[in-house]
Amino acid sequence: MDYTINNEDLPLVITFQGFYSGMIPPFKRQPEDIPFYMYNMSKNYKNVNFLFLKDINQIWFQKGLYGNTDFDDLVNNIKTFIEKYNFSKVITIGSSAGGFSAILAGQLLNVDNIIAIDPQSLIGHETCLYSTNYRNFPGWQYRQFMLNKVSDKKYFDLNNLEYNTPVTIYTNEGKGGNPDLDHFMITRLINNENIKFKNANCDDHGLISKEELDKILLSL
Repeated sequence: MDYTINNEDLPLVITFQGFYSGMIPPFKRQPEDIPFYMYNMSKNYKNVNFLFLKDINQIWFQKGLYGNTDFDDLVNNIKTFIEKYNFSKVITIGSSAGGFSAILAGQLLNVDNIIAIDPQSLIGHETCLYSTNYRNFPGWQYRQFMLNKVSDKKYFDLNNLEYNTPVTIYTNEGKGGNPDLDHFMITRLINNENIKFKNANCDDHGLISKEELDKILLSL
């Protein structure tokens, strides 16, 4: 966890890091090598504050921040941080696996808005029942092994959530390495009236153009 406070009366943007190359067997990087999502580009946005979160186990934060608790503990850690300040609003944002976590945490925290780029909407073994392509997802066997250690699987499906916070999903559907999987994940959420869908205007999974990101962050 890391953070940047420009002014505590400004909005807080909570960023959720997704999967990072080399963080699945054979391990080529250590957890400390994982960069915080949006950490470098955050320096361009002085109109908001940032809380940066990284997923040590690379399994959608299902084992908490440090790999030894659960998602509820992550949410409690975020609550504790928020309560120290007087932020004008709170927004969660993430890409791919980070997008899944941003939606989940955002709803549990009842934040003001949620932004997700090409998020998954279902994780765990159940996904294979709906999408055989998921077996080809990078690191599936490792992540499935890790997810099997999660005792309470109540947060594996975003369709099981009660949606009180509006969500905007930016998608590059049809582009990148797993277009069929992205299509499957997005269409599961398409009928949710609390979710809006927009074009991320990029050419690969999980990316969003600077122009779109500026529209989001500079308007807060």
